[in-house]
Amino acid sequence: MNRKKRAICAALSVLVLLAGCSQGSSQSEYVDISETQQKIEKNERREVSDTVTINDRGRTLLESGYSFNGSEFMIWQTDEKKRVDLATGQVSSLCDITGCAHDINTSKGCLEYQPMNSPVMTSDGYYYTLGDSDNCKKLFYKSGGEVKTVFENSYHSELDGRLDPDHKGAFSFMFKGGVLYIMGQNWFYTVDTATMTQTCEPVVIGDSPMWYADASGDDFYMTNENSELWHYDLKAGKLTKIGDKVVRISACADGIYYNRTAGDNRWALYKSDLQGHNEKCLADGVGSSFVVTEKSIYLTKEDGLYLFDKASGGMKKVALELAYENGESYTFEDQRCISLVSCPSSKFVYLLDYRKETGERCCNALFRITKDTADCEAISLGIWYQPEGESGSIISY
Repeated sequence: MNRKKRAICAALSVLVLLAGCSQGSSQSEYVDISETQQKIEKNERREVSDTVTINDRGRTLLESGYSFNGSEFMIWQTDEKKRVDLATGQVSSLCDITGCAHDINTSKGCLEYQPMNSPVMTSDGYYYTLGDSDNCKKLFYKSGGEVKTVFENSYHSELDGRLDPDHKGAFSFMFKGGVLYIMGQNWFYTVDTATMTQTCEPVVIGDSPMWYADASGDDFYMTNENSELWHYDLKAGKLTKIGDKVVRISACADGIYYNRTAGDNRWALYKSDLQGHNEKCLADGVGSSFVVTEKSIYLTKEDGLYLFDKASGGMKKVALELAYENGESYTFEDQRCISLVSCPSSKFVYLLDYRKETGERCCNALFRITKDTADCEAISLGIWYQPEGESGSIISY
């Protein structure tokens, strides 16, 4: 699969969140595959010390297919959904139906192929929305095999109705700083997580679809498809456009960090204060994905992953070492195929590499880096490997 197709697939996974994509189901039977499970190379079990209670990161929409808690990493693609055990690197299906083959053509009702949108994991379950027209307005929570409806949206904007009249009221969401943000094509409002009640009126921001969103305290930020950066002060009720050519944003207590296009498909990383003033360029020639911690910024350049020290402005390269089952060694080749993800309550930053040409299933490396250090560990020996053009079992390598 070429990079253009990968980008389209990533964008489609985002649009499912807001537009709601209906998927049909095929007639099928469950089969017992206990003797023919995927061949997964189990690593020596390692200690897992992360204490994530909820995946409380900003809504970086083009990377919304990933979530994690203290023991599992969930990869939530448009066509299938997998779990990675962070202690062993073992890959398994999200589907928990006994005897299910997890095949779109033979497994009726398999959870991997339901129209479920990107998750937000907690210590013992996960939140999600559905893309079908009957349920697109609801927020669900699944834990211990039980599914509950915890919130239902009743709002939609004119843009929602114009772009997808069959799914008016469909929404995306994020948890940040103990607040639930409900977001549509060009609007948002907040919800109290203790009572699951709406706490402010919907705020409509322009007439272009939202791409990225984040929040810090009373400040909400979003970019749209025109690469405009908007700021809404919840306390003052004031909406301000504060930037252009902005790609991705990360809102923190000490300011906002964002990538701005610099021509020739290059990005530069900037920082400003929470009102968008005192802008400063931190690094040029960076990838679109980055993670900001209390003391550091993790970013990619053409030759690999770097740790940027906020205090000194210095950068240190992080070694990414991984030996595959077939004798290959991991090499960093294309920062456009890298995703960096984390959240404030996690002790780690995760790096996923989608460079290797492996058909529709192309995540070939997962690394875990201890925050504010260059201590990096390969979690899995390649997540899904399937030779280009071949069918059959997905294996780990």
